[in-house]
Amino acid sequence: MRRRAFELLKEKGKFTFKDLFSICIGKVFSNRINFCEYLGNYSFWNLSLTNGVLLVDDKKFNVECIGTSSSNDGMWFSAELENKIPVEKINMIVKSRNLLKQLNITNLGETKIELTKEITDEKLAIIYTAFCDDEECSYYIATSGDVRLFLHVKSYENEKVIEDLTKPIASHAFIPRVMTIINHFDVDQKLMIKSFLIHNNCKIVEKGANSFAGVFGEKSITFNFDEKGRLASASGAVN
Repeated sequence: MRRRAFELLKEKGKFTFKDLFSICIGKVFSNRINFCEYLGNYSFWNLSLTNGVLLVDDKKFNVECIGTSSSNDGMWFSAELENKIPVEKINMIVKSRNLLKQLNITNLGETKIELTKEITDEKLAIIYTAFCDDEECSYYIATSGDVRLFLHVKSYENEKVIEDLTKPIASHAFIPRVMTIINHFDVDQKLMIKSFLIHNNCKIVEKGANSFAGVFGEKSITFNFDEKGRLASASGAVN
């Protein structure tokens, strides 16, 4: 990771689940948007958890299961609990949970987690994806009946694809991604944007208590926040 962004939480001292989620979502969700746009409208998907292969129409991906949830019981089940999955196909979730334990985030190190309005299955998948070794990745949600399977997309049949889908995004595309996240998730907007900038390989320049800039090469965007930490305006290379 997101170890670099985790320094943002250390500055706060005590932090909440919302804070943790906020530093994880930016790059991971941006990668997911790119991945979904790449898939487009497709006819079918097929999954072999034992082989770690996801087929979406004619596109093939190497995947690992992160976990599952069901609307029947409102629980998250980590992939290790599925005895049909080979050990080598659950490396990602094991490493992510162990890293969270090392950082004393022990409640997310459990294999079973009760879901709530705040702690949702997708938020857990985003956090685990953010804490895996591979930052150049995305996640996929496969739905079957009342069960949702969350998959870590490790690689693509065409390796050039992953480079295009996970490379840093340009300044003009950054604000739309930020607004998509803000509109879909409850996040600490300052933390989310700072972490997103860090993992987009952007330098951050502080401009005061409620303002900072993200540097995109020769261009920059200045973000201004209100007294509640909400994004009030952004100016610079946004067009």
